[in-house]
Amino acid sequence: MTKNSRCVFYIPEIAQILGIGKAKAYLLAKENKFPVLKFGNRYVVPQKPFMDWLNGTNN
Repeated sequence: MTKNSRCVFYIPEIAQILGIGKAKAYLLAKENKFPVLKFGNRYVVPQKPFMDWLNGTNN
């Protein structure tokens, strides 16, 4: 990982990656349908676990 690379996605980015609306992405996050962390009212999605989930390579 480079110094400037991020290790998390935000839900609007997840919506764009999945090709769905933000409301649907927030609903999926609330239902823990993909790897997600919640800090207060903010959801963040760890990049590596999400990409593994997306590619079907969960370990």
